[in-house]
Amino acid sequence: MRSRRRTSRRAITSIHRTTYAVELNSVDTVVRDGLVASLLRFDVPAAEQLVFESGDPGAVIRLYEATEGSLEPALCAAVERTTSRTVLAFQSSMSPQHGVILEAFVLA
Repeated sequence: MRSRRRTSRRAITSIHRTTYAVELNSVDTVVRDGLVASLLRFDVPAAEQLVFESGDPGAVIRLYEATEGSLEPALCAAVERTTSRTVLAFQSSMSPQHGVILEAFVLA
């Protein structure tokens, strides 16, 4: 169980590091029967913080949602490789103003 969690965490971290070009502060991953969940924490870039402070947080949230949506196939494939199970559903929820992304994978 521990090696699947570590391997899943590494795969998810690698995809995010490559896509967002920033280091994550932490990644906590839980692997249970039928579920992989990861909580990713990151520093909010100054430009995005400025957009939040200017009163248009929706612009940053839409960008993150679009990016996470485009990452879904790669993230699901990584979890399937590391767990040897099929991902039935993926959900990503984020709070970019707080530098938090929660990703959940429901396994067959």
